[in-house]
Amino acid sequence: MMDLTPEAIARVLRLGEDTANEFKSTRHGLPRPDDIAQVVVAFANSGGGRLWFGIEDDATVSGVGDRDAADALLRLLDDVCQNNIAPPIACRHVKVEHDARVLIVTQVSGYGPGRPYRTQRGVYYVRGGASVRIASQDEVRRLVLSAAAGAAVPDELPVRGTGLDDLDTVGFQAYYREIYEETTPADQLELERLLVNLRILTAEGLSLMGLLCFGKDPQRALPWARVTAVRAPGTDVGLEMLDRKDFNGTLEQQVQATEQFIARHLASPASIRGFESERPEHVLPLEVVREAVRNAVAHRDYAVAAQINVTVYDDRVEVVSPGRLLNTVSIEAMKLGAVHIERNPLICTVLAKRNLMTERGTGVRRMMIVMKQRGLPEPEFEERGPSLIVTLRMARATP
Repeated sequence: MMDLTPEAIARVLRLGEDTANEFKSTRHGLPRPDDIAQVVVAFANSGGGRLWFGIEDDATVSGVGDRDAADALLRLLDDVCQNNIAPPIACRHVKVEHDARVLIVTQVSGYGPGRPYRTQRGVYYVRGGASVRIASQDEVRRLVLSAAAGAAVPDELPVRGTGLDDLDTVGFQAYYREIYEETTPADQLELERLLVNLRILTAEGLSLMGLLCFGKDPQRALPWARVTAVRAPGTDVGLEMLDRKDFNGTLEQQVQATEQFIARHLASPASIRGFESERPEHVLPLEVVREAVRNAVAHRDYAVAAQINVTVYDDRVEVVSPGRLLNTVSIEAMKLGAVHIERNPLICTVLAKRNLMTERGTGVRRMMIVMKQRGLPEPEFEERGPSLIVTLRMARATP
């Protein structure tokens, strides 16, 4: 739970309700159990948050009453978390004094193993801004899939040791102007609220998406979140390298640099006809290469401390991405375009807005079609150890 110092409480009161904070009055008696259950479920399904009992909607501190009233509220909260929510959820409740009045703060953790949570009436709720709403079918599906994967939706989690100082504010402002066609708030507190609502900032630092998409130096906190590109001679794995580059920076910067590296090493010499030279051709369709690189950056497992490795051989390109496929995805279904499950949905959304990903869920199928149209072997996908390997061959292997 956040440090409930007078300064921290005053800041919450000044900012008001938001994605992670909701005020509940007890001026007219104990809140209705169903009302409490809805908010707890919404927080539990949306990354966590805090309920502040004894605060009015206008941020006036009214308190929860005397000690007996506070104890009665604590008993109610425990009962709601055990009996009005399925599956039951454990929350932490803390008494705190502010302006000579007693408040009770309930901390709801996000990304619990029991998600998606629902009320005893069978309704799933999520948090959006400062309000609670019924979850859509797609949102419930996403919660189920993230739980089935055995982890929280990774790119929403905070990266420890980061904060606002690690955000490239200028880069974020440019992105926001381009995508939303308006400028970011000039007020610092309003800017922070916006960053929280966009899932870029959490109470414990930048989110994984925030750092990788808008960080000044993402590799300071995540040194393995990079791409290593190599041009190797011949067709066998060896120690010799003709060229090697490590690409750091944001995911967009890594994608652009990696694609330029591959295009340079795949280009055949330009021919000269008459007085004009023709542009060099590439021995692999660049759109297929781009799809492989962008998929690796978007869908890799950033909890695995290893970089993406891209190697250009004489006869093929290999892209090795840390992290196996999610449990509910098979290579066969992926090749058919029959599944659309994202390990890092927030990262995918940002890359899509930057036109680095299109028609999400159909990329692998499109790769196969383009390779076939060029008379080339279809892309090969292999899970080897903790990695997914994509191989793009420049010609069919001779028997």
